[in-house]
Amino acid sequence: MFWKVVNVRQHERGLWFRDGDFVRVVEPGRYRVWQRPLTRRVHAIEVFDLLEPRFEHPLLRSLVEQPALREALTIVELGDDERAFVSIDGRLESILGPGLHAFWRGPRRIEIERHSVDELRLAHPRLDTILRLPSSASYLDGVEVSRHEVVLVFRNGELVETAGPGRHVFWRGRGTIAWKSIDLREQTLDVSGQEIMTQDKVTLRVNLVASYRVTDPVTARGALDKFTE
Repeated sequence: MFWKVVNVRQHERGLWFRDGDFVRVVEPGRYRVWQRPLTRRVHAIEVFDLLEPRFEHPLLRSLVEQPALREALTIVELGDDERAFVSIDGRLESILGPGLHAFWRGPRRIEIERHSVDELRLAHPRLDTILRLPSSASYLDGVEVSRHEVVLVFRNGELVETAGPGRHVFWRGRGTIAWKSIDLREQTLDVSGQEIMTQDKVTLRVNLVASYRVTDPVTARGALDKFTE
């Protein structure tokens, strides 16, 4: 039999396990953990830094059912159609996908902002910050539309939105998102020269130039997939 000393500092919390089973949450202090190798009885304290508030553990699903631990955590469970933004001390830090997530309550202020991806477009006052997050590419698609363009947005092949000039951001994960850009400026097409013969047997080569401008992008796109042809 021997003792192991574990120090839990003021900005830390511990989880006490006995034979792999959760016993209690450990507050700051100095603890002696009893070890009895011959009987295979093992006591252990896992220490977590509250300044890194994301709580991750292989037994997370089981641990969050413990009342004592639930009181110490902010728990977020997201469905397949949900995402969430995490702010720590007022700063956007990450995007959460579907599943179970937990954060320590403590010295840092945690805010969770839920969103449904069924609402295809993401409109947010802090969009620039969101797009700079490392995980944004996994959850979001975006397109910049010029002043002379319109973009037709499709989900699973179905037209769902027409987007005008500006930046537009859409959630990924609820079908295949695609878009088609249509130029609204007047366009000029050169038609290949055609040779014709007159009644008096004179051969003429005719070159044509056609100009067009799209005024109704949805109708143009629906009438002919490649209307420029």
